Amino acid sequence: MAVRRGRAAAALRHALLGLASCALVPLGAMAADAGTPIPVKVMIVNMFSLEAAPWLAQLHAETSVPVPGLPGGDPAVRCTPAGVCQMTIGMGHANAAASMTAVLFSPLFDLRKTYFLIAGIAGIDPQRGTLGSAAWARYAVDLGLAHEIDAREMPRGWQDGYFGSAPIRRKTCRNSSTGPKSFNWTNGCCSGRWRCRRR
Repeated sequence: MAVRRGRAAAALRHALLGLASCALVPLGAMAADAGTPIPVKVMIVNMFSLEAAPWLAQLHAETSVPVPGLPGGDPAVRCTPAGVCQMTIGMGHANAAASMTAVLFSPLFDLRKTYFLIAGIAGIDPQRGTLGSAAWARYAVDLGLAHEIDAREMPRGWQDGYFGSAPIRRKTCRNSSTGPKSFNWTNGCCSGRWRCRRR
């Protein structure tokens, strides 16, 4: 009788340890093991930890999913049960491209119906806006690829030596063999966003 009780107690201990270890495995890892990616409704994208902090404070994410390829300082995507997730991609073109590629190609997430919210901080001239202002851009300009002339050799009248990689005139942006430098949001798109903001 004592032997049976001992075996039963050992079996119960093993079962409880197994349940406890399952509870410690993040939901994302369980989903990956089961072959079911996490459906993400909204992915909040921040560049660095100070940008991410206010979002994470309000998000109360319950799941942390490590993703190979994310920055070493913040190598996980955090998600709520409702499918709202946050990721920190690092600053600069290379970090942003590597991090986004890692998440987009990860089998851990279903991103087919995901809205991406790029939430960065920026400054503004106090004469044009205040803290919390919303600004809608008509153009997005990529200044990652540019040339610089030594200040001693730049033409007279130039304030600095920077210019686009394929300019027609001084400081113009246009498409070239290295890809587009400026992206024009259509007026319809801008006016639609403005109407949404006004509601």
